[in-house]
Amino acid sequence: MPKFLTNLDLSKNELQNVILHPLATAPGSPTQGQMYYNTADKKAYLFNGSTWVLLTPVEVQNIGSLNDIADVSITLATTGDILRWNGTTWVNSSLAAAGIATADHTHSDATTLASGFMSGADKTKLDGIANGATANTGTVTSVAASAGTGISISGSPITTSGTITVTNTAPNATHTGDVTGSAALTIAADAVTNAKLANMPVNTIKGRITTGTGDPEDLTAAQVRTILNVADGAQANVATNLGYTTAATNGTVTSSTGTNATIPAATTSLAGLMTNADKTKLDGIATNANNYLHPTNTTNTGTALTGASVFSQIAFNADGHIISGTTRSLTAANIGAAATSHTHTLANITDAGTAAAKNVGTGSGNVPELDANGKLNTSVLPALAITETFVVASQAAMLALTAQTGDVAIRTDQNKSYILQIEGASTLANWQELLTPLDAVHSVNGKTGTVTLVPGDIGAAPSSHTHTKSQITDFAHTHTKSEITDFAHTHGNITNAGAIGSTSDLVVVTGASGVLTTQSRSGIDSRSTFPAAAHTLTSHSDVTITSPATGQLLRYNGSAWVNYTNKYVQTLSTSATSYTITHNLGTDDLIVTVREIAGDKAEVYCDIEYTNTTTLTLRFATAPTANQYRVIIIA
Repeated sequence: MPKFLTNLDLSKNELQNVILHPLATAPGSPTQGQMYYNTADKKAYLFNGSTWVLLTPVEVQNIGSLNDIADVSITLATTGDILRWNGTTWVNSSLAAAGIATADHTHSDATTLASGFMSGADKTKLDGIANGATANTGTVTSVAASAGTGISISGSPITTSGTITVTNTAPNATHTGDVTGSAALTIAADAVTNAKLANMPVNTIKGRITTGTGDPEDLTAAQVRTILNVADGAQANVATNLGYTTAATNGTVTSSTGTNATIPAATTSLAGLMTNADKTKLDGIATNANNYLHPTNTTNTGTALTGASVFSQIAFNADGHIISGTTRSLTAANIGAAATSHTHTLANITDAGTAAAKNVGTGSGNVPELDANGKLNTSVLPALAITETFVVASQAAMLALTAQTGDVAIRTDQNKSYILQIEGASTLANWQELLTPLDAVHSVNGKTGTVTLVPGDIGAAPSSHTHTKSQITDFAHTHTKSEITDFAHTHGNITNAGAIGSTSDLVVVTGASGVLTTQSRSGIDSRSTFPAAAHTLTSHSDVTITSPATGQLLRYNGSAWVNYTNKYVQTLSTSATSYTITHNLGTDDLIVTVREIAGDKAEVYCDIEYTNTTTLTLRFATAPTANQYRVIIIA
């Protein structure tokens, strides 16, 4: 996948629908600020420069009158510490000291002696008992009673139904010990010990919380606090610390031991706090100011002023009220202004621009005007047409062109040319054939009609003729060797072929295609015909080829034909954060790709500065290793 090797500046735009890198374990060699999502424990982590820490949201709770974190001074925090106001300042306090259980505290299961959490076994047992069920001891088939001393039994045993009567045969027996008496028994003072009382659950107190008079009850700590009206965790003889916080419309008196009280803002009917709005209003009223109401005076002392009329004199009465006034009309000269209708010279107009001083017209130095269609006259700007010429070998190739109106296609399969009349190059009907004008010759060297020329008509020798050796001076019968440019005619009767005078290979054009090849002198000596070259080179001497390679191109640089390339490749063979690449492609319209050399050869991204048309600069946030990347540049 592509890799970014430089910082990515989003210019304060959102990075939407993004996820953290999901990994089963922390990535190796992390950088401070790096984050990832652990797929094993389903948590996000941040590397703080030394270790991975959880990205866990923290809930901030209201801690009373703490207005500014600057109020708190913490030198060394321990897990489980909390802040507690001691009446003077905020100090560290453990959870236990504040009566708060830690997050990892535990609770015991309930027993027959102490309250607690219901165990799973007890819940299972309870779920197996029907609502309203009673203990089942089995089926009773017979009930019998036995009597002790002083007791008589009648009606015993009962096998089906009936009543057993128990009679005290010695009701007036005298009791001794803790309980004394014969009729009305008396419990001796201090005779009932704790051991003789019913068993009590742990952490309970004897008392009664049920309404009305009744038997004693085993009370829990919470029930005792309710009777005593004492809050859970209350401390004896602890002073109440009051604080005060303010807001825009009220104030709050805070209590360290009780309920906070809010003081509302004062109204027109009730006293209260002064709001900041009322204070601002009060500060804007002068000391000793009174509530003055200007009297209503409906007397009309004159006509309303219009135009440039102004008061020149105003009269006041003893109350400071205007009673009369004299008016006059201002002139432009009174206020140092120009008349409504006035003129300026161009020199006095500071932002007129240079065109303001020019006349309208189409001549030299004039400013041309747009016509009703918003266009310039063609005498000022002639109509322009940019035409491209395409050479194609078939109709299909012509219809596949990306062409615009006015472009020309030369069909080599028909030796015809077509011009695109309207847009839509893929439609044949949009192409119009360009007709070739008639090329009839009116006369040739003074001859008209059907002309048959003979060599003498044009001052030439017959195609078959002879020369003496003395007549051949420089491989020519009427011209020198330098005058022969294309070797396109024949010399069947030339016998002195040695006039070439060189054994080195020559660059010549062979065949109708005009391919450049080399021929030895002997090869030239054996040829009698040298076809014309079908290429645009004026002379073979324009081209210099030392070691041509397959696919090599030639480009005319303005003075000579030179090798042409549109691609440059370089390996970044050193480790650095900046590389200057000299490509010499002669343009800054480039396609630049940086990719890995090994592995999957993934494309990477870095900063690219197009220095000029021959060099560019690559910049990396972190220096890559030597020979890690390769840059490919295409013009």
